[in-house]
Amino acid sequence: MALIFSSKGSWPKPPTAAPGGPSRRDSRERRGAPPPAAIPGRATLGSILLEREVITEAQLNAAIEQQRRTGRRIGHVLIDMGATTQDAVLGALSVQLGMPAMRINAYTVESAALHALPEKVARKHGAFPVQKVGTMLTVALAIPADLETLDDLRFASGCEIRTVVALEDEIALAID
Repeated sequence: MALIFSSKGSWPKPPTAAPGGPSRRDSRERRGAPPPAAIPGRATLGSILLEREVITEAQLNAAIEQQRRTGRRIGHVLIDMGATTQDAVLGALSVQLGMPAMRINAYTVESAALHALPEKVARKHGAFPVQKVGTMLTVALAIPADLETLDDLRFASGCEIRTVVALEDEIALAID
């Protein structure tokens, strides 16, 4: 079944940020949210991809070295290197975080979901509302384990929040 992203009912485009402005990573660090792999006892994304035989040890080591130089997330580095696909990384994130995954660019978004969460809050937390059923709002997040974010989303929407993990780049494109 093919799902198509619809921009109907999407938010208006914001003014372009000035070069050198704060990045998503900066705002995440200010909120104190650790990246998913930094949570003790949780398997790393790289180890999950290795276990699934999606990447090799050499590819992972090269990606880790590039990650150290650039500060980019390991999944993005592996995709850019051509070592794996977005679907494989998203599947591994789903396993790592123990929650469903969603490809935003292949999903038809409900206008009720967009209206349930103010754009300013969605941008602040890198969250994208995809479905609203009654008082349950499904929101795609790249880092769904951040309790402060979940509290803000609940407060701003007045809904219970169900999270799904999605790729950060896809969330950013959907919000824009």
